[in-house]
Amino acid sequence: MLIKKTKIPLAHVAMFAWMPSFLKTRIYRAKGYKIGAGVKIGIGSVVVGREVEIGPEARIAPLTAITGDSVKIGPRVRIGALTVMNTKTIEIGEGTRINNMVVVGGLQSVRSEFRMGHNCILMEWSFINTT
Repeated sequence: MLIKKTKIPLAHVAMFAWMPSFLKTRIYRAKGYKIGAGVKIGIGSVVVGREVEIGPEARIAPLTAITGDSVKIGPRVRIGALTVMNTKTIEIGEGTRINNMVVVGGLQSVRSEFRMGHNCILMEWSFINTT
């Protein structure tokens, strides 16, 4: 069974993407997101989910959209610019690096998920289908 869902949450982008990192992390914490110390979220980037955890010193580069029901990003993770992650469950382990222009998603089913281990590298221009 496929789930119909928009790729990029335009309302969320309009409300939060323009904000600097320090303001965006404060607002996300007020929304109930668990965000560690020293997290940087670039201009134009958004993280959307019901349960969101971002480990300390994680970096999300500009113009990146991460959406899912459950989003867990480990400590010291680096996510490059122009990356789109859109699947039901996202788990990225400690010390992982995802380079620029990566797409994670595709058609979504009830069991769509993306899990990446510790200290991994996902190179630029990659497409991961999570169907």
